[in-house]
Amino acid sequence: MFSPSQRFYSALFLALGFSSLSSLSLTLILCLLFLAFFLYQKYQQNQLISALRFLFLFNLFSLLLWLSMRYEWHNGWHYAKEGEHLAFLLIAKMNLITIMIRVLLQDLSELQLLQILQRPWIPAKFTHLALLTLRYIKILAETNRTLERAMQARGFQAGCNKRTIYVISQRVTLLLIHALYKAENIDKALRARGFCYDKSN
Repeated sequence: MFSPSQRFYSALFLALGFSSLSSLSLTLILCLLFLAFFLYQKYQQNQLISALRFLFLFNLFSLLLWLSMRYEWHNGWHYAKEGEHLAFLLIAKMNLITIMIRVLLQDLSELQLLQILQRPWIPAKFTHLALLTLRYIKILAETNRTLERAMQARGFQAGCNKRTIYVISQRVTLLLIHALYKAENIDKALRARGFCYDKSN
């Protein structure tokens, strides 16, 4: 229905607008609306379990944020009502913007996003930053899953001992090596498709 560029810019302007909200009730209402659409979308795609897992892991950080902001130090720790309200508002905004981006940009490929960012009025440094984010975070996640499956297949069980520290350090090293190797291959593929790093504004 909408082109990739229209969806990208809509997500960008909506994120800017949502970040300026100061009403907790309005933010929660918008968040629930986008959440319902997001879950329905994932249900249609048979990805509801993975979506719920993502929301759970994402909000673990929100829980820590809430716990840290609901108290303040004043000759001892005391409950802060304003801090708790601000924490709820920040958590609601985080969820709203994240879910909105997942809804609008769910099927946007990396190449499409890079093509959208190749505009004369977009700073080259921002384009490079987006490229690094897309390239390395995804590669690190995929490589980490592969290494985790390999470790489980060999019967590794994490514990509080030297062996665990040694194995995890090897895992991190292999993760960085594999990610660098794959990143170089992706770099060649992007250049073959005409992506230019030296684009001037």
